[in-house]
Amino acid sequence: MSNGALVLVVDDEDNVRAIAEAMLTRSGYRVALAADGVAALTLHERHGAEVRAVLLDWTIPLLDGEGVLRELRRRDAALPVILCSGADVPAASLDGVPGAAPLVLPKPYRMAQLLSTVATAVGN
Repeated sequence: MSNGALVLVVDDEDNVRAIAEAMLTRSGYRVALAADGVAALTLHERHGAEVRAVLLDWTIPLLDGEGVLRELRRRDAALPVILCSGADVPAASLDGVPGAAPLVLPKPYRMAQLLSTVATAVGN
């Protein structure tokens, strides 16, 4: 059960954001959407501790996934982050990032995979 947890979905593809939003809201999550890294950090700043997890595409404009991950972890090392990518995330990119290792959800994903990964991230 989601308990209305807020999930920040960051992806530059409109259809991916829309599908993730539909899947998550249908399962009781609240969703904030960002199309780039700068918007993601702005939304995180606005919602703060209310954000229970971040679904983060690795290749996004303005500030890439690595930059967003590092800033999110600087702000809150315990914030669950789910890296979502159609390509492998280079392990070296995660060196020195504080907090627990991010979860990884390869694209394309199915609804069950998304919901299971988000539930794990938010502790449900």
